[in-house]
Amino acid sequence: MIVIRNKVSGDITTARSCAFQKQPDHANAKVGNTVSWVFDAGKIDQLLGEF
Repeated sequence: MIVIRNKVSGDITTARSCAFQKQPDHANAKVGNTVSWVFDAGKIDQLLGEF
């Protein structure tokens, strides 16, 4: 289960039955970079808050 929360607005997104598709494509470099992980989720629920 992956849970993403926005504490300011109160938004909550929950992903269930998650699986990563593959290891990320990245190369070792002198300067660090963002590594993107791709995953699938069987069910995604959202509860929106308010500002």
